Amino acid sequence: MALQTTPRLISVFLILILSVQQAEAGSPPSIDWSIAFNTDSTAHKFGAVRFSETEADIVYIAGAGDLNASGKDYPDDPSLFPVTRVLPEGVDLANALNTIGVWVGKLNYRTNQFEFFTFIVLGSGAVPTAVADLAFDSSGDIILVGSTTFGVGGRPPFPSTNSGGVAGCRTTDSRTPSDDGLIIRLSADGQDLKFACAYGGSGEDHITTVSVLPSDAIAIGGYTKSADLFTNVGYDTNLNGEQDGFIAVQLAGRHNYAMYRVAYVGGSGGDVILDSILVGANKLIFGGLTDSQDLFTTPDAIESAPLGMLDQFLIQVDPETIEHLYLSYLGATGSEDIQQLASDASGNVYLVGTSNSSDYPVVGQNALSPHGGIGAVVTKLDPDLSRILFSSFHGFSPADFVSGESIAVNDHGDLAIGGQTDDPLLYPAVNPLTDLDESTLPFAREYAHVIKWLNNNGRYELDYATTLGGDGSAQDLDLIDRENLLIGGIVDAHSLIDPTYHYAPIGEFGNSFGPFAMVISNEVPDLPVVSGGGSNNDNNSGGGGGGALSVLGLLCVLAIMRVRLRRR
Repeated sequence: MALQTTPRLISVFLILILSVQQAEAGSPPSIDWSIAFNTDSTAHKFGAVRFSETEADIVYIAGAGDLNASGKDYPDDPSLFPVTRVLPEGVDLANALNTIGVWVGKLNYRTNQFEFFTFIVLGSGAVPTAVADLAFDSSGDIILVGSTTFGVGGRPPFPSTNSGGVAGCRTTDSRTPSDDGLIIRLSADGQDLKFACAYGGSGEDHITTVSVLPSDAIAIGGYTKSADLFTNVGYDTNLNGEQDGFIAVQLAGRHNYAMYRVAYVGGSGGDVILDSILVGANKLIFGGLTDSQDLFTTPDAIESAPLGMLDQFLIQVDPETIEHLYLSYLGATGSEDIQQLASDASGNVYLVGTSNSSDYPVVGQNALSPHGGIGAVVTKLDPDLSRILFSSFHGFSPADFVSGESIAVNDHGDLAIGGQTDDPLLYPAVNPLTDLDESTLPFAREYAHVIKWLNNNGRYELDYATTLGGDGSAQDLDLIDRENLLIGGIVDAHSLIDPTYHYAPIGEFGNSFGPFAMVISNEVPDLPVVSGGGSNNDNNSGGGGGGALSVLGLLCVLAIMRVRLRRR
């Protein structure tokens, strides 16, 4: 659902620009690399992006889609979808009309060469599928999580590898089709499908996040309407409202994903877990949103009771036992959510979301204040989750919209957030993208945006705030160093900036949305190196690409809290 354009308050925009202190900002960014594909098909969804932590110039991209974009039969036109490998082995594509699956690619963005682009077939027919997050274990194996509709087309979504009898995993289903969580493990070279599982109960289930534990076990989180999940953690074994969050941890050291600790997380209202981070070796933190008034908060919570219609919440659990160690509401008197989390080397925790609260807390020098509209919010908490160290609101007038959907933190403690704005001409640009010609942008579209802050010895300086020039959304970020920001999301077929695409051409404007990834770079001043950071490769969920909030019809306020990209 697209937000409608309303009259703009230019004066508010000018006040905001004049109020920003820019003494330590770097140079304006430019596009170093970009890719988009299959933007003439509505079936393609973005999932996550990551820089490699061990190989220079290597990036990973993941998402979901179909092999037959625009009626093209794979591999007649590989430029539409750069597939190098199809799994499971021996799948008969001729019988898989409109084949649906998930994809993951590894490529060198300097040379624009794919090491692999693997497509994993889940089924045929209209099988709604989304990738929400990706992670890597110590061997380099790739773990993908998300959701898929089980049983559509009279067949299971994939030949399950659940030989170990994992609780909650199914290979056949006679139920009315509904959404299940999706777990896939792929070898590091993209050649072998090691594990595949549709996970859940009798209702709708969505996995939104995965974190890899030191033992290479995995912890997942999401939300569910199933009252019959196999649970064995004493503090919450029952579905409390119509929809609850849930947490599950794999049996340590096993690779069949047997979930030996499972718990609901929620109250009498609606609750959603959207992201997770592992801080150090023993702090597993999940975040999301809730309209429940009765979450069981702990005595050290920042907020022990909700303040608005829809609140952010954080829960910390022991990664081995899921023992409930901390739970707090966060927010103000309006509505807000947590879309993604990140952490730094000092254990500080960062969150990004969207808020319409005029009293959202503002903490720290150069932090921006709410303007009465809907804006992106970024908040930094100390390692004990007891104190807000920095908090800023990004919006420009009560009439317009800026969302916060993605976050990344680097080793210097610099941070970047991304999302969407409905007015690229009024967006409060600071050091805007040099490739961007604002005079050519269509008016009143929903444009991807990114904002980057530099950590100057504990004080944050706004480095740049810019739209990306494309009708879409920046749904995942990774900030590997001080200068290079990896962005992934959805873009309309008219492209972000046509001349900068180095792989595939873009279809005609206005057709539909497809996945994109890009690296933008700038030069930054020689600021002091601080203790803090940690790339969100390890700690941040991919979060956004699978449309994680699409089932929250129970909360009417979500219509203004989450922009739904228009499908044509």
